[in-house]
Amino acid sequence: LILETADDPPAYIPARSIETIKLNDLLNSVRIAEKETLSVETRVPSVPEVDNIISTLDNAFNKTLGEKTLRDLVISRTET
Repeated sequence: LILETADDPPAYIPARSIETIKLNDLLNSVRIAEKETLSVETRVPSVPEVDNIISTLDNAFNKTLGEKTLRDLVISRTET
């Protein structure tokens, strides 16, 4: 989703048009990266009740973010 520039110090820019980067994709990328950094020893065993809450939250995020893109977020920020 992001590219590092050759500047010193480097800067980070979107890897593609912000009109095509969905907020859901951005959120999921961060969550996946976070999960991958946890070692096996620090992962918590699955608990059905917690899994249900997480699933409910995921559904709420998906419903709220829908098809919104990074561009939508930037535009809404500049309008306030």
